[in-house]
Amino acid sequence: MGQAEAASIVDQQQTITTIEGVALLPFWTSIGQSFTPTLNSIDWVEFSLMSESGPVTASLAILDGVAGTNGLGGTILGQSADITIPIGASLAPVVFNLPTAITLNPGSIYVAELILKTSGALKFAGTGQKYAGGQEFQSRYSTSFLAGEDLYFREGISTADGHVPEPATLGLMTLGLAGMRLRRKATR
Repeated sequence: MGQAEAASIVDQQQTITTIEGVALLPFWTSIGQSFTPTLNSIDWVEFSLMSESGPVTASLAILDGVAGTNGLGGTILGQSADITIPIGASLAPVVFNLPTAITLNPGSIYVAELILKTSGALKFAGTGQKYAGGQEFQSRYSTSFLAGEDLYFREGISTADGHVPEPATLGLMTLGLAGMRLRRKATR
């Protein structure tokens, strides 16, 4: 349950936490967040979670679009292994890694659904501040009930070499390469 950021590119995210909610199995079977990616694939999603009543096991499914009355009825494109979320004193980032990258169409809507597998009280972080590319869903409610809500979430892709250059570093590398190319032309 480590941070995805160290060796990953973050695509879409909503990381402002202003509210907290609790999903209780069997009343809630899942919660989710729709998102509109700019990348053509993802292989991890992160939520801010903790268990309040004993370890809770969950997995993540990526759904193709928003479907059904609660928004969680889309076709499953891929699913993570089960993760056990321990009892905690505070909410913490939990990363769900997918076994292989899932191909996405940038600009289309997908849903990251957190599927609860064991009974317990799973606490999650959310916000009343709207992420423009999607919204929160809960298995008990219609999509209109949570239209102004979002979960804390991040999604993205792991890099091949485990290193993500900083934007400033990329800019300096580009300038350096351009300078070398100009120097090379001038010496010919």
